[in-house]
Amino acid sequence: MILHGLQHEILEAANLVVSRALAVKQRKFHFLKDEDEENLTKNVFTSNGIHAAVERVATGLNILAVSDNTLTEAQDQLKQVLISQYIDVEDGNVLKNPQWQNLVKCLEKGTNTPSKKFAITLSSAGQPERVTVAGYKDSVIPVSKKIEEHLYKYSQVDEAFPVKSDCIVRYIETQSKTGIYKVKDTVENVFWKGVF
Repeated sequence: MILHGLQHEILEAANLVVSRALAVKQRKFHFLKDEDEENLTKNVFTSNGIHAAVERVATGLNILAVSDNTLTEAQDQLKQVLISQYIDVEDGNVLKNPQWQNLVKCLEKGTNTPSKKFAITLSSAGQPERVTVAGYKDSVIPVSKKIEEHLYKYSQVDEAFPVKSDCIVRYIETQSKTGIYKVKDTVENVFWKGVF
């Protein structure tokens, strides 16, 4: 923060400014590290009538305000405006296909604006893999929804359901030949000896 004016005015103003280090989750900070301090201040605080500012420091971000009340109001506003959503990925192969790359590019080009900026990150540290969308709430929610739809559409998940053999026979008997041929290539029946 740079103050201009007479020395005694600057000292008075500096004494009035309250600063609090902002503890931001790593995912949110990843998004914020590229964000311009002035744009962030304008989009989050000034446009909402809050007289506070964001200052980037080596350890993260500081919120600067003239009173504790304003500082608390600024922190609450930041928590409301900036969010992160986590989406678990059942089929990691979806993230390797060209459709995924195209989706991410389209979302970043079509949705990212200075007042609606977001970031998409992938993490595979834990199982299952996870997609994180962090940024301004107005863009994170629709982007997350599109990603969830894409992952659902392109995921191939195998699930085994134990079924008693007499149920399978009854099912086959009740189905017409056309019904059996419709599911023939999409359902695999596997019988394990000694399961039932």
